[in-house]
Amino acid sequence: MQLKEDLINKESSLFQAQSMINELKKELQQAREEVIDAFTFLKKKSIFMFCLQMLTLEETVQKECKESKKLKDALIETRQQLIAMKKNGTTF
Repeated sequence: MQLKEDLINKESSLFQAQSMINELKKELQQAREEVIDAFTFLKKKSIFMFCLQMLTLEETVQKECKESKKLKDALIETRQQLIAMKKNGTTF
């Protein structure tokens, strides 16, 4: 009789342990999914920040190119005026 009770107790303990293992497996899977979600979010955020920086750099380059062209055009015009003044013998 004692042997049967011991066997039932051990079987019950085994069942509880298996139930606990299954619960821990579910929690582990949930934790894995949360980590994957967090990495995915961070990756998307990093890509977004990179794209935002690229757009800002592109805008800056475009502005600098426009400014450079204006300065170049002004320099060309000034140079042409100086050449014309030299031809005409105009002094400052």
